[in-house]
Amino acid sequence: MRGGSLLILLRRLCLVFLIAKAKRKANPGIRERPRDAETGARNAAGNEGRFSLPVHESRVSKVVYFGRHGIHDSKAHNTREEAMSELDEMKKALAELADRVGSIEDIHAIRKLHYAYGYYIDFCQYDEVVQLFATDGEVIFLSGIYKGHEGVARLYKTWFQNFFTKGKPGPEYGFLLDHFQMQDIITVADDRQTAKGRFRAVLMGGMHESRDYHPEGLPQQFYEAGIYENDYVREDGVWKIKRLDYM
Repeated sequence: MRGGSLLILLRRLCLVFLIAKAKRKANPGIRERPRDAETGARNAAGNEGRFSLPVHESRVSKVVYFGRHGIHDSKAHNTREEAMSELDEMKKALAELADRVGSIEDIHAIRKLHYAYGYYIDFCQYDEVVQLFATDGEVIFLSGIYKGHEGVARLYKTWFQNFFTKGKPGPEYGFLLDHFQMQDIITVADDRQTAKGRFRAVLMGGMHESRDYHPEGLPQQFYEAGIYENDYVREDGVWKIKRLDYM
């Protein structure tokens, strides 16, 4: 155990002892429960002046315990109704916690989805790019809107692939594309079936002079920057790109 954690634990133990001791002084009728008469007398004689946990003869009056979030002092359950009420509260808190964890996992999955998009674009693997979109997904790029898998494939495979790699799947020797995607803000809907995301992108590209093919009009080295404003949808339990808008 690290020194800081041990110090915190010791402080908590001291607080527990002080609280219990104060309650014992405030309630002189509370005494230690002996195992039997002989043991009780022996304990009373041998433990005079020592600390003992306060208990009633019949049942525990207080439950004092510590956890990682601090000291807790709660009354023991007197009725089944109280126990069931607390159980319902615990179930509700657990459900809320599970939903919060699920939303965090959704954000992570969407971020991974967008990073995968950038990776496949960089390596000119356009078949894989198309599969990242929902069946009714769409891309808004320059002055066009490309809808459904057929439209998305027309943009990436017919246009990009023919232009950058002469129709061949990448990666391509001597050709570099490198997306830096950052400053993401992802918001998941309450029902966790849709989401929105905003990413800033900086792209560096270029061709080595030894490459045989040089796309017409493409500089040998270039920079590009833009912003993605995207919609996402959960399709068959998997997050997909519903709408990709690159500006």
